[in-house]
Amino acid sequence: MEKDTRAGARSAVVAQIPDQFDEFWADYPRKDGKAAARRAWPKATTKILAAELVAEAQRWAGLWEHSGVEKRFIPHASTWLNGERWTDEPPAPQLRAVSGGYQPWTNPTPPSAYEGDL
Repeated sequence: MEKDTRAGARSAVVAQIPDQFDEFWADYPRKDGKAAARRAWPKATTKILAAELVAEAQRWAGLWEHSGVEKRFIPHASTWLNGERWTDEPPAPQLRAVSGGYQPWTNPTPPSAYEGDL
């Protein structure tokens, strides 16, 4: 009976990839499903360089934070990697309510500053 060597070959391929997964994982804001994310990492790095993927994770972490996205709505890292979510449209910025409701924009410079020759 011949021994299945696929697991050994798979681990050899993974060992050849410079391990930037730990850097990716440190930057990714949602810390669920690390094993699944590690399995998705080699496939994702065939589509985009590992260093670029780490940079995209940092960028998206900042976008999610700036947009006020709750962690429960941030996809698991494996979902983000498998779905090539780094190519998605960025989330809309969080809108903040202003005291007194909607206030139209007004120019802080008085109109007299625009009179005369330019």
